[in-house]
Amino acid sequence: MRTLVCSVLLMAGAELASCGGGSSRPPIQGVSPGGIWHGTDSASGLAITGLVDEAGFGEFVRADNAVFQGQVSTSGSDSISVDADGYAEFKFPNGSQHGIWMVTGTIQERTSISATSKFTPDGGTTSQGSLQLTFDPLYNQPSSLATVAGGYLVGAGFISIGPDGSISGHEPTIGDYSGQISVIDPAYNLYRVQLTLTASTGGVVFDANGLATMDKPGGTIRIMIVGVGTAYGGTAPWVDKWCPYACP
Repeated sequence: MRTLVCSVLLMAGAELASCGGGSSRPPIQGVSPGGIWHGTDSASGLAITGLVDEAGFGEFVRADNAVFQGQVSTSGSDSISVDADGYAEFKFPNGSQHGIWMVTGTIQERTSISATSKFTPDGGTTSQGSLQLTFDPLYNQPSSLATVAGGYLVGAGFISIGPDGSISGHEPTIGDYSGQISVIDPAYNLYRVQLTLTASTGGVVFDANGLATMDKPGGTIRIMIVGVGTAYGGTAPWVDKWCPYACP
């Protein structure tokens, strides 16, 4: 999946959703929200995967490649809430490309999340649903730059990660990649990524920040990256999978 790049190519010259919302990122007051979470968003009926670090920064991607990025907070022994900006790959049903996603419920640390969700697209009507997520023990795998260093295929292009986490690469139809991947906490399988794609003709096509996780440690290395980036003065979701060979 190469959501942001595809969005840029298909919507070049079109106005993308402006960046909205934002979270104050209060400190975690309860159990850790950190994890790789899988489940279903009943409001859309689509599968959803969340990547959340130990400080509560979270990114959730739905099966339609909509990305929800924001703060995950906990309090007490089991309360959880999410305050996030949502970005559509193309457009949400009401025609907007951005909205606010709010989630409240309960969490069993490193086990499950059960919550209700509300999504309000810009200029649209709030939709409500439930969110049931299950913790993926893959999160408990350690992370390191040595683990992710190497070469990866990205669509028709390639990405190389150096031993220092530096990213370089080339997309034949667009231009050159540059950026950085860094370890957030070596105890957990989550990384922070900054990636820029610069056009061969000059100018930045997109500049994105997100979270990454390796989905098959000890086997075929494949990195899933979820983030939000800017392109043509607007904001769009970014979902990538990098594989050493063709991604299945």
